[in-house]
Amino acid sequence: MLKRLYVDNFRCLSNFTMEPGRVAALVGANGSGKSTIFDVLSFLQDFLLEGQTYPSVAWRSLTRWVTRSDQSLELDVEAPGFGSFRYKLACNHDVKRFSTATKTEELFFGDQILYRFAEGEVSLYGDRPSTAPRAQFPFSPSRSFLPLLEERPDNQLIMAFKRWLFGLCLFHIEPRRMEPFSQRDSPSILRDASNFSSWYRGLIQTDPGLHETLRADLSPILGGLDSIQLLRAGTDARFLSFESTHAGKKIPLGLDELSDGQRTLVVLYTVLRVVAKSGASLVVFDEPDNFVATHEIQPWLSQMRDAALDHGSTLLVLSHHPEVIDYLAPDNILLFHRDEGGPTRSEKMSFDASLGLKASELLRLEPRSEQA
Repeated sequence: MLKRLYVDNFRCLSNFTMEPGRVAALVGANGSGKSTIFDVLSFLQDFLLEGQTYPSVAWRSLTRWVTRSDQSLELDVEAPGFGSFRYKLACNHDVKRFSTATKTEELFFGDQILYRFAEGEVSLYGDRPSTAPRAQFPFSPSRSFLPLLEERPDNQLIMAFKRWLFGLCLFHIEPRRMEPFSQRDSPSILRDASNFSSWYRGLIQTDPGLHETLRADLSPILGGLDSIQLLRAGTDARFLSFESTHAGKKIPLGLDELSDGQRTLVVLYTVLRVVAKSGASLVVFDEPDNFVATHEIQPWLSQMRDAALDHGSTLLVLSHHPEVIDYLAPDNILLFHRDEGGPTRSEKMSFDASLGLKASELLRLEPRSEQA
């Protein structure tokens, strides 16, 4: 569970704290900072899982009205079977040299230090509480050592934190970038779902029943869908075929022949059936309702919320959509706003059901109604 996210001096997030709860909708006007949360989590995923170095343009993420060159991120998470972890990163941007370096990087289990990077040196403390590190060595300030750390009997706490990170799933679906053909299996899906066909190709090898599960999900949306198949297109290539019957004829359609909304729903339901039930720690959707009609998003959202709660995931949905706001209102709605273009702030909204208005209607009555 994501318990807390703290961000300072990152675009419109200055001294910003968010505590989303198990299920939350992040709502607000364009430019209010919702997608910046997505970008922060994307950076942490790349930095802590992929082992990527700071990009040469990282300095451009500094808050424009702040003169400081230092930037801070903190992540508080609850790992099942272990407890609470806090990750802290402080970096410094050299705008003149277009470079970024880590000042300090720390990982705590409760109050117990597990890992620290400072002054060009990594310190590893092990699972047993200790004031002195069990190992120290120099390392580059341009990246994190955590992705390189291999499992050992005495670092199981750090591994538990890393497993939580491996369950971080971020989606900003771009249906027009989805490739209809697959040349090889992909073990994971990209954030924009452009490699969906390759990801699905790997999924179906371990779960052949996924074809029929998705066919049942998508049949009302794709006009009486008869079957989903992964067909050969040469020696190595495969393509997804969605076959329906019209006027007594079998009509197969490729992924690229579906509408933007249909492609989006194919991804959303596959994520529902696979990712939400795989023990994902945090699932984030940036405007999943793009290209999708109201009557289409609600059934998926209902099942996605239930799956997240049933399987212990945190679900965050960034949206403008009234249907999303109304459905998630009983859980948690965080309203993002920026007064006169200043730093982003979020506030938890509470609603009085006795007024007889939907949550989306009540948001329009707030003083910041233009932000909702």
